[in-house]
Amino acid sequence: MDTDTRIKAFNKNASASVQRFFNREMQNGDFYNSLVWEERKTVFNQHLQEVLNKNIVRFEERYDFPGQKSVYLEITYSPVMKDQKVIGIILCGEETTDRFLAKETILKSEQKYRELVETSIDLIWTIDKTGTLVFVNNAAKDIMGMLPEEIIGKKFIDFVGPSDKERVNQHIYDALLSTSQYNNYESTIITKDGTLVNVITHAVVNHDERSGNTWLTGTSRDISQRVRAEKELSTKNDQLRQLSSYLQTIREEERTHIAREIHDELGQQLTGLKMDLAFMNRRFGDQNIEISVKLTEMMMLVDETIRSVRQISSDLRPGILDDLGLIPAIEWQCNEFEKRTKIKCVFNNQVNEIAIGTETATGVFRILQESFTNIARHSHAGEVVVEMKFVDQNIVLTITDNGKGFVKEHSTPKSTLGLIGMEERAAMLNGLLTITSSIKKGTQVQLTFPALKPETAQL
Repeated sequence: MDTDTRIKAFNKNASASVQRFFNREMQNGDFYNSLVWEERKTVFNQHLQEVLNKNIVRFEERYDFPGQKSVYLEITYSPVMKDQKVIGIILCGEETTDRFLAKETILKSEQKYRELVETSIDLIWTIDKTGTLVFVNNAAKDIMGMLPEEIIGKKFIDFVGPSDKERVNQHIYDALLSTSQYNNYESTIITKDGTLVNVITHAVVNHDERSGNTWLTGTSRDISQRVRAEKELSTKNDQLRQLSSYLQTIREEERTHIAREIHDELGQQLTGLKMDLAFMNRRFGDQNIEISVKLTEMMMLVDETIRSVRQISSDLRPGILDDLGLIPAIEWQCNEFEKRTKIKCVFNNQVNEIAIGTETATGVFRILQESFTNIARHSHAGEVVVEMKFVDQNIVLTITDNGKGFVKEHSTPKSTLGLIGMEERAAMLNGLLTITSSIKKGTQVQLTFPALKPETAQL
């Protein structure tokens, strides 16, 4: 029947039973709930709701029908699923008046349901409480390369991949003791030729409290192609991350080289030029006031150029980072940020420099610079607090501003790329970057990365 209890199909036994118990004929289109007595409708509606919630309802009761008294029936309501939705209900009734139990599963008692099972591309199976397979559908031929009769009667766990046996066995054990629906899990199963197939399994456990019998019926879907695609994607991502890390390293090396060349070579040449200008001023300045003024202006221009060279060199690669380390570099950067933007910047540090490696220091410093750039451009903040401390075996760098905040989903592509770059740098440090922001409540950037082990730090 459908979810409104309209009868869609029935077998001859169902027709004969209705004729026998109710003295009436059954027809397609009739409503099953018309057979429910008024005093039982509350219980029936409760059972119907459980089935619509994707549960199997099974019970046994005594009935006094118009056509026959003292009849014991075992009734089972089972949901018919499609795309994770209940689209119908299968009702199975078994007379147990003579206390003769002839239990059959729903797959055997309903031909239409069995046809659905047998034509499914998913592997559908049932095991008893000993873990023995009592039913497998025809999909076993396509997925496992074996006929159902080659599988039925054997232990389910024997077909599970070696690395998954212990975990799956525990899942089955827990499920057979449970009264709830069995959750999804991924594993591998062994085919006839010994290869492994990746599957995702979903199962439902059925308990018969009266007889003590328990079954676990599940579907296993072949997801080998998806798993291969995920592995290939993961490999590509790893390769891209390695390439990105390599390019970042090369970039830092080039910046360091260029910064040194500018600072040393160009700086020395400008210093020499200034000395020559000073010599000429001393030599000819007294003889010609106009020449003296011009030479003085040229020396001032050279001084300004030297300062520009130093600033460009510092922007490319602060020498303090290589000479003194990360902590002094952060202090210097905070001071520079405050002088440049007029935004108050406080640095609270609880970490020893020795706990941070050279490459890590570069990554942390670049993330700090990018954070400062974002604050200066977008936040309208009045104060920034930078904190560095130990948490367990990690170092946590926190950059908090009291600016206007933002919603990440509304960020521009350019700013989003900046955040992605920061996250990638954090990943290269084997760290984690989290960004928390609320409108008018500021933004917090938190970088967590592993500290050097004590023995490594001492080296």
